[in-house]
Amino acid sequence: MFVSIGIATYQRPQELKRLIDSLSQLKFEAIATPQIEIIVVENDSQPLTQDYCLDSQQHGSPWPIKYSLEPQRGLSYVRNAIIDNINPESDFLAFIDDDEVVTVHWLEALIQTQVKFSADVVSGPVIHLFSQVLPDWVRSANLFPLVRYPTGTKRPIAFTCNVMIRAQLLKDQKNRFDRRFALSGGEDTHFFMRIYRQGCRIVWCDEALVYDHMPSSRMTMKWFLVRNYRNYGSHSFCEKELDLWYKVFPKRFATGMGRIIIGSICFLVGIPLFFWSRKIVIEALLQIARGLGILAGLLGIQYQEYQNVHSA
Repeated sequence: MFVSIGIATYQRPQELKRLIDSLSQLKFEAIATPQIEIIVVENDSQPLTQDYCLDSQQHGSPWPIKYSLEPQRGLSYVRNAIIDNINPESDFLAFIDDDEVVTVHWLEALIQTQVKFSADVVSGPVIHLFSQVLPDWVRSANLFPLVRYPTGTKRPIAFTCNVMIRAQLLKDQKNRFDRRFALSGGEDTHFFMRIYRQGCRIVWCDEALVYDHMPSSRMTMKWFLVRNYRNYGSHSFCEKELDLWYKVFPKRFATGMGRIIIGSICFLVGIPLFFWSRKIVIEALLQIARGLGILAGLLGIQYQEYQNVHSA
């Protein structure tokens, strides 16, 4: 088996080094070691990490590293460049984010699950690591919920933060990341919702753990509100586009308005209790942001979240 591991990176040289170091520690005990290549595509005008990638290939990494520069800014462009750079003999392409690290049996678990369930796509959990002690209001409101399912669970969606895709699917030029999502994010939501509707089998692998390093710049109420607005907006936008419009619009419009109304009521109720418990107010604001995002998505409005990069 031949697996390509794709990494999209932008102005995160230290984080990229940390990720490649973790990939160097991959172990295969239950299956034969596959043929592996690492593809790093830097989304910048200058090759900031090229020397490191070449040096790692010569002195550190047990796997060959292929480096490429994608000057056109945006997640869709850099992910498509990764697809264009995979070896023609590759059986699977695994995506991992540049601010993550993998566990030693990460790839082995993905491969085992793919074989057992004959999956076209296998995705796994992301566990957050924090550079500072979480503020009380973040912990009390459970703002970083851990999403996990039993291995083998069929899923209608996956995300590029931890996923492995059958390479055969990517030989079809239609199966690319939509450039409209380049700076808004949601390109992976659209991609996996699209191929799921083509009949692709997406399953969950709970043993394929990766860790995500969360920078302190994200520990703000503004970031949580924007992220929830964008996530719900992207999903709504994709549903409107990929499914029957006249079925999606009434349902999602009602859902969005419901979240805004309920969130507004809870906000007013929670204000007098704010100094004793912030949870009610925070959840109310998040519900309003989610509702606004759903409505924005239905109207085709996309927030350009990735104009800026969050570094650890």
